[in-house]
Amino acid sequence: MITMLLGNRFLITILLCSLVSAFATYKIFEWKHGKQLAEIENATWQMKVDNLNTKNAIDLYNNRVTIEQEKNYILSQKKQEVVTKYINKEVIKYVQADNTGKCDMPAEWVRLHDIAARNNIAGDADSTAVTNDSAARITDIDALEVVTENYLTCNEVREQLMNLQEWVKKIKEK
Repeated sequence: MITMLLGNRFLITILLCSLVSAFATYKIFEWKHGKQLAEIENATWQMKVDNLNTKNAIDLYNNRVTIEQEKNYILSQKKQEVVTKYINKEVIKYVQADNTGKCDMPAEWVRLHDIAARNNIAGDADSTAVTNDSAARITDIDALEVVTENYLTCNEVREQLMNLQEWVKKIKEK
């Protein structure tokens, strides 16, 4: 009976040690996995913070580029204004000269100019259309004023396009 009792105690002790060992192993793995899970969560949060910082840096850069482009646009507008004033003075000088306004532009010249201005050929541009002599008389002064105004508009649009292209280029650099 003693042997049996000792055998049972031995068996119970081994069983108890096995249970304690299994529980300890389970806790060690739980701590290890918990630590790994916490590290993954920390890495995820760090990536989110990094992404927000990067987005903020990009937004800040884009805002700086936009402000710089606005300054450039304002400067180009001022430059264009100076050029326009100069051209207007020269046109006024020309218009006030004694020998101006005496040259009528041929009807064909007016027709071709209008086709070019509209960027549209209404009919055949090479045809010898019958010109209407009763049409409004266009002098060199009239032609100069129209052409000058067209070039000024063209230059303003060109300047806007160049500023837009520069802005896009700087945005793409980032």
